[in-house]
Amino acid sequence: ILYHSILQYIWDHCTIFLITCHAKHFISFNSPLITTDNSEYSEKLAAICYNKNIVISNKLNLESSVSILDDAKLSRNINVKSVLNPYESLKENVEVGYTNVIYDHDGIVRHYPWKIENGESYDSFAKKCFDLYNSKLKRTIEVETTNEDIFGIHFSGAPMHYLEYSYDDIMTNNYDKSNLAGKIVLIGFYDYALADGYFTAADRSNVMFNVEVQANAIECALNETTIIDVPLKYQLLVLYITCIITIMIALTCNLLPTTIFSVSISATNILISNILWSNGRAVHLLYILINTAFIYVIYILICLQKERSGNFTMRNKFDEVLDKNITSKILKETDIVSTKKNICVMFADLRNFTAVSSMMNTDDLVNMLNEYFDAAAQCIKDNEGTIDKYNGDDIMALWGAPNEVEDCVYKACKAALDITHKIEEINKTIYSKYDRSLTFGIGINYGEAVIGYI
Repeated sequence: ILYHSILQYIWDHCTIFLITCHAKHFISFNSPLITTDNSEYSEKLAAICYNKNIVISNKLNLESSVSILDDAKLSRNINVKSVLNPYESLKENVEVGYTNVIYDHDGIVRHYPWKIENGESYDSFAKKCFDLYNSKLKRTIEVETTNEDIFGIHFSGAPMHYLEYSYDDIMTNNYDKSNLAGKIVLIGFYDYALADGYFTAADRSNVMFNVEVQANAIECALNETTIIDVPLKYQLLVLYITCIITIMIALTCNLLPTTIFSVSISATNILISNILWSNGRAVHLLYILINTAFIYVIYILICLQKERSGNFTMRNKFDEVLDKNITSKILKETDIVSTKKNICVMFADLRNFTAVSSMMNTDDLVNMLNEYFDAAAQCIKDNEGTIDKYNGDDIMALWGAPNEVEDCVYKACKAALDITHKIEEINKTIYSKYDRSLTFGIGINYGEAVIGYI
């Protein structure tokens, strides 16, 4: 390829001609084009580079694998064991930069090592291209990087989105030469067999070949769209403050304000993240969203648990005085239509209660009332009655509502007799406790009534 006249035309007319693969591997192509560094082909190759507008890649052989952490810092120091350089005869007329790609800790390529310092300084392939291109245009652009000379790549598109020509297109002159004028041209492999593809933030399902990664890094530098991660300590501080505020809102407010706040804080963080991104700063937005969602879900679960606990307590209270079937119907039916029907109603009140209550302390009075009412409620419940209300010292009970009761008059009368007998039994115990006792006066009526919520 390098010896062909068409490619020589490209070299003569484009601003920079770049070779992004490792030079020794690229030039050989399993052919005797260049066999040794002193071959005549090597000299002819060097002669073609007279415009000094070529960057060739080298390869840094590292002692151990290196990844980039969440705070855009290297997981360990980079130790360069050796450098695979291109042919010596080329080095006089070309620039050389490494094409090593460093993954993030999760195996995704998001960042680019602009330069590596290891006792000796090594410039990346993209940096060499960037410097050479700007020198040709006689302009100066500062590339913003971290303290470790790393920046986030603002990918311009998914894999294979750049304009490309195949080797066959070049050899058959099947391309538009004007597309190369004043451009940076990269030559590299699109071949899965070479294992030179990487999963990137642009597309996690399809690999992006090294030549495209280098192209994106160069484009970021030229367009001044490099991304710098906001220091992790500041992100954790914001995360901590957000979590504390969300928890405080959840503890002090009901469901609606907590929901509004959670949605608002998530939307605000998304907006701020987009503003920071447009200004070349990246934050881990997902951390805040996940934590806010987690706190909100926990809050919802707590609310549900409280509601279930409240329903359970309420059901137990109903079960103490109502039949379980009646309790279930009351708790399930939220829309009960008022209807007319014949029912039996009982009123039972404690006789002489007003006079007795004036002679007792409050605690004893309440305890005595509970014992009387518990006994009466049990008798009503045993006879399928429904307690409608407690009103001071009297109880109102129903038969025939809300559920149908067979022989409601009989069961109401039986409940009245049971209450009378039960009160006689417990009065001895009550008298020994409180030095006084009471009796119930009971009245029963049967007739048409309106049943429902009022």
